[in-house]
Amino acid sequence: MSNVAAIGYVCLYDHNWQALGKWSQHLAKSWSINRKAFELDEFQVECQGFENSKNACFAVLHGPTGQVKYASFCGIPVTKNGLTQITGIDCRSIFNQEVLVDYTRRDQGGSYYARSVSTLFEYLMSQVLIDRGIKSQLGIDYTLDLDDLSFMSGDWDEDYIVRSAEVRNIWKELMAACHCYNVVITTSIQIDNENNVYKLKFKVAREIYERRLKLSDYDVVMRLNQNIINRAIYCSTASPTTQYKLYLYNDNTIGTTYDANKALFPPVTKTFMEDDIDEARSNAYKELNDSRYKDRVTIDLNSKLGSTLRDLDFTYYGVLVGYNPADSSSDKKLPVCGLYEDHEGTKKIQFGRLSEYWFMD
Repeated sequence: MSNVAAIGYVCLYDHNWQALGKWSQHLAKSWSINRKAFELDEFQVECQGFENSKNACFAVLHGPTGQVKYASFCGIPVTKNGLTQITGIDCRSIFNQEVLVDYTRRDQGGSYYARSVSTLFEYLMSQVLIDRGIKSQLGIDYTLDLDDLSFMSGDWDEDYIVRSAEVRNIWKELMAACHCYNVVITTSIQIDNENNVYKLKFKVAREIYERRLKLSDYDVVMRLNQNIINRAIYCSTASPTTQYKLYLYNDNTIGTTYDANKALFPPVTKTFMEDDIDEARSNAYKELNDSRYKDRVTIDLNSKLGSTLRDLDFTYYGVLVGYNPADSSSDKKLPVCGLYEDHEGTKKIQFGRLSEYWFMD
């Protein structure tokens, strides 16, 4: 299937969502969007030079009918030879803040602020920034959609949380929570009807859907990773010989007992020893959660049968049939972790979250 060029228009906005420039929309000469579930997105666009980008805060790519295809912080636009190049910065980077996170804090009723999946994300994504005064200082307002998390009362697990007050990176805390509870943070731009301007919204969505697909039906690029931490030991400095073991199984679950039928090989073990046993346990769980789904399968959506996957987003898992060519009955369950598209009509979907820097094929 041949690619069809995708028309896009670029518009720069200030922090109040007021469009900049004499001619606010510019036809994009080229653009690419690489959406990532658990890493920051990559967005690049080139268009006719903007007359005014001094106060630019947001860069938005609009489709041919004006719909928002993608929005990001615009970084510093560079204009040269009549063309402006923009390397966007994922709006979720607003949470890349090193601040005091106090998991011991309680509300007026005496309950922890973070006492469920929903309140944990609300605390990290809103309350921490309000407490530190950062949200108002940024000059950028946003709303949260945590409705999906109201169905996760039985999923609450504190194994990776240390009830202490420490300076932490909010983005890293959020990603650890996403890996633990199988959710993803997405960004959308909506019209604020009251003020008739755009508004930034972050949604925490559950990964709950599955699509079964036979890899031999698609043009597939695979990268497999065997060199991950799949066993963890944790203990306290006071009792180093009293050790607790955790295992990452081949179905991407974590267990406390060894199961030979689900064990990953070769064994790669990491030991965590801290003064506080809770901190050691938390670090062990975080490490194994970060090792989940560390494979990657990329499918070109313009290839044979690729169009059957175009409706998939970050709420889906792919149940990949025939994942191991040596075992015709092998299936592999990997979440959708990457969605790529560009001005030439290229569209790709990535299952699994193996980093680009892994060298194993």
